[in-house]
Amino acid sequence: MSVEENKKQRPNLREHLKQYRRTLPWIMVKELFMIVLSTIPYALTVNQLLVPHAIVGGGVTGLCEIIYFATNTYVPIWLSSALMRQLR
Repeated sequence: MSVEENKKQRPNLREHLKQYRRTLPWIMVKELFMIVLSTIPYALTVNQLLVPHAIVGGGVTGLCEIIYFATNTYVPIWLSSALMRQLR
């Protein structure tokens, strides 16, 4: 295969980037939707199973639950979680 034939077979980079820029917003919307959709079961699990039975999970949520139980429920989990995520 010659060099000219090889160049003809490769897609034009500019055309490829134009197509990607057109689809990028839809990709971002899809990813955001999937993040929200996967967060709902986790939030329900924390609120319905872990907190009522005083079970502490892991990560930032677990630290927030410890703060929640240590302050006798005066600091909500969502508030301490938001503050911790801003401090990192």
